Amino acid sequence: MELIYKNIIEKYENIDFKVCELNYFKNLDINKNLEYPFIFNNNNKNYLYNRVDINGPIIRDYIERYIINDIDDIKEDLKYSIKLYGATHNFRFFNFNNKIYGIGGNLMKYEDYYIYDTLNQSNNFIEYNRRDCLKFFKNHATNKFKCNKASLNYYVSKPNIYCPFHGNGLYLFNFNNIDNNDFIVSKKLPIINGFNEGRHDGFYETEYPEPFVNMEKSKNGISVFDSSTSVLYNKDDKKYYLYQRANMASGIRNVQYCTSYNLTDWSNFELLKLNPEKNYSTTNIYYNNMFSINGVNNYIGYLPYNVVDEDNEILELYYSNDCILWNLIGVIHTHIYHKYWMVLGNPILKENKYYFYMSNYKNSSLEIYFIEKNRFSCVSTINKDEISYLSFKLMRFIDNCIKINFKTFENGYIKIQLKNKNDFVIDGYSFNDFNLICENMNEFEYEVSWKDKSDIPKEDLHVEIEGMNFNIYSINCNKVIYEQ
Repeated sequence: MELIYKNIIEKYENIDFKVCELNYFKNLDINKNLEYPFIFNNNNKNYLYNRVDINGPIIRDYIERYIINDIDDIKEDLKYSIKLYGATHNFRFFNFNNKIYGIGGNLMKYEDYYIYDTLNQSNNFIEYNRRDCLKFFKNHATNKFKCNKASLNYYVSKPNIYCPFHGNGLYLFNFNNIDNNDFIVSKKLPIINGFNEGRHDGFYETEYPEPFVNMEKSKNGISVFDSSTSVLYNKDDKKYYLYQRANMASGIRNVQYCTSYNLTDWSNFELLKLNPEKNYSTTNIYYNNMFSINGVNNYIGYLPYNVVDEDNEILELYYSNDCILWNLIGVIHTHIYHKYWMVLGNPILKENKYYFYMSNYKNSSLEIYFIEKNRFSCVSTINKDEISYLSFKLMRFIDNCIKINFKTFENGYIKIQLKNKNDFVIDGYSFNDFNLICENMNEFEYEVSWKDKSDIPKEDLHVEIEGMNFNIYSINCNKVIYEQ
């Protein structure tokens, strides 16, 4: 299905383009604020993972798990925990080609380390003071990068050594079994280190950070990977796209991405391309949630957008067709900055509804929201009881029929006709031939028809719609052809 939004429409009259806001469902009192939470489905079971912060060095932190028995039935899995040291901070599971991967890691202070006794291969942890830490790591790297920024002021492990604490970049983990934490580290080096070219991490620079001045000032620095990671696979160019926070300046955050064909060798970073562009000097995007849904063409992104020094934060919905350019669809939730945190990952589908979770920091609860299946956005008639018209850009269909996701209201109707790529109506597929869609209908995959047939010509098509009082959310085209 192709989610409908303005970019795929060629012409329209009496049409509005709308985002479908999150619908509140229920509040669960869990008496806890979740830290970088995410949902992962394994063997048709849904789990919610949460980082547990322990006072002291972050290497003490661990990840706990909740079993989602039903949308509003969530129980802590008391038998489960996993500790991945530096990778615990931003760890997430991903499933690609039926293989489970984990990605996590960051740039850690030496003061934060509890040293794993790797020399004796024991499970004991020994706390070292700063001087002893430096001596210990000298066995692994004789030189360290020295960062002089006042709030960092610590040595950073060299990127070309294996750090058993996953404290010098992002690491890739291959999981055989996520229930008993059966995994191996994919390679003995970070897949992306803090010095990846193209980075915009000017906040973690070797000089004391200045306010955002220009794009040049925001470049370089050190990527510390202090936020959640999203990874998408683009089946068209056969690349993985990894998204991470860019700490551009004091209080200025954005998203940067890089690409890979194999999850281990990654390109240089580039800043996320948003349409419309935002003012980099005032933008604060604290985390990202990019995902894809089986059966939906569009890649979907949720970004929490805050203007620096303002109290409100808005959760924005974006679509992308290539994982590179992200088009703003609209705002789905408004709240006080840093008081709500979206649980990352794919929504849970039940009875034609996608369910999302948000951690409410104000009352330490978990709020549940939903959107009806494939109804993230829509085209809608503006003036009631007046004829509306729209024409899609050229579309390619694999199915031999057209299915639409729609609602009609009182006095509403929909007609569809098909044109070829030369913009001529195809014989037998005109508005007059169409079997009318009537008022007060609500269908998620309605197969349209013309007189005695629903099969469509095997060619690229312009789909034209005429009607009144309707919302149309998605259509089952396989590809929108933007340039002929």
